[in-house]
Amino acid sequence: STPSINPQVSRKSVLQTLVQGGVATAAASLLVQAPLPAVAAESLPSGVTYEVVKAGDGPKPDVGELVAIRFAAYCGSTKIDDIFDTPEPYYTRLGSGGLLKGVESTLPLMRVGDRWKLTIPGQLAFGSK
Repeated sequence: STPSINPQVSRKSVLQTLVQGGVATAAASLLVQAPLPAVAAESLPSGVTYEVVKAGDGPKPDVGELVAIRFAAYCGSTKIDDIFDTPEPYYTRLGSGGLLKGVESTLPLMRVGDRWKLTIPGQLAFGSK
């Protein structure tokens, strides 16, 4: 039988290797459509800041629900991952730990159709190192 590969763990592992701390920025969205001009950034108590690039009108996801997201991740100006360039979105179960802590904690605030630009502190991305 063919061994199973968990793409969430391997993707996270690769990204951790590429970014050793600092601030990771991700443009995360649920069912992305064309971008609109961003509005002023807001801060969450966790330290994550976000700009609403496009406001959706769908429901907010619940923990345990399967979500499909598209994102691009940067460390400074260096792109380290880009799901916009893939034919399928990235699927994960919300709350499973398959995403960066800063993304995982922000997704329940988003609505289907939202497109947000996140700035995530190092400790909620790949660690403080």
